[in-house]
Amino acid sequence: MEKGADIYELNSIRYLYSEVKGGGLLRYTYPAKVLGLIISDVPGDDIDTVSSGPTANAPSAERIDASLRKYGDVCNLPRPPETIKGRRSPSTNYIILRNQDFIESIVEYLRSRGYTVVNLGSTVRGSTQQVASFLVSQMRKNFDTYGRGFLMVGGGETSTVRLGEAKGGRNLELCLRVLLLLGEDEEVYFGSFGTDGIDGSSGAMGAIVDSKTLSSLGKERILSHLGRSESLLPLLETKDVLFTGPTGTNLSDVFVAYYSKRRIHQ
Repeated sequence: MEKGADIYELNSIRYLYSEVKGGGLLRYTYPAKVLGLIISDVPGDDIDTVSSGPTANAPSAERIDASLRKYGDVCNLPRPPETIKGRRSPSTNYIILRNQDFIESIVEYLRSRGYTVVNLGSTVRGSTQQVASFLVSQMRKNFDTYGRGFLMVGGGETSTVRLGEAKGGRNLELCLRVLLLLGEDEEVYFGSFGTDGIDGSSGAMGAIVDSKTLSSLGKERILSHLGRSESLLPLLETKDVLFTGPTGTNLSDVFVAYYSKRRIHQ
């Protein structure tokens, strides 16, 4: 994770070192029939990726091989143990809750109160740099369409490479990277949250930042903090961090934004 692996890469590698992932749990329940009720924390809701699929199938060989080629040496991964063989219980799996449900409920709530809302869906993925660029481009594109301020909601999961030992997390980092892309004429309020309540090593759920945050920190200072993966400290100083503690569930990350333009006085 600290080397930038996304949830698909992480869980395909985790499978190799577990007796219960990738359907391995079904060896211990045989011959009973198994019903899997799954709360998905991954974009796309693939049941073999959620928790590495203990009641599903193993990740594809192609995905495992690609992940090992990418991270095996750089992470000094030990040799995986031999795969345990044995009969497995028959299983039926259902996704009963997902990030998309969360996003749609937020969008419905806001629209019922008369707000203009853009729904980005629940498949936003990529590095914090890539996602920040995508989100800001969507803000500008939709402002050109509506010609007025609007709200934007989306979900998914980002990844980041940890560059130091400072405290931070991908949601806090995404907030800072969005600020880096803003111009003086752009008015933005942006929040990024981990639905499990814990963002990386920060202990925070996420943060809500705005143009005042950018004015207070400045882009050079933000870049300096990001250069050592230190996203918690600056957002603590601006009092933009949100602490909830563990929520008891996990439905990936949620992104919420308000975007408009403002006049710059010469």
